[in-house]
Amino acid sequence: MTAGWKPGQRHSDDACYRMGALKLGIEPCEYRAKREAGLRWCSGCHGWEPVERFGPHIRMRDGLNTRCVESAREYAREYQRRKRAR
Repeated sequence: MTAGWKPGQRHSDDACYRMGALKLGIEPCEYRAKREAGLRWCSGCHGWEPVERFGPHIRMRDGLNTRCVESAREYAREYQRRKRAR
């Protein structure tokens, strides 16, 4: 655990940018520039998409889904296909 941080406490914006950049393998300054330009990483299609293409997700910190609408729709269809095949 890092010094000065308590469970349940939110990370600073800088820490969030560093963690996000680390997950994607890019520099934090590049990650911050893309986020400030209104882009968000889609975990479905593995690319940067405009924030407007993401649907709502009530449990996420920023209120948006981790997949763009198209990727979320495709994932839901595949999930239903797998579920019916059982």
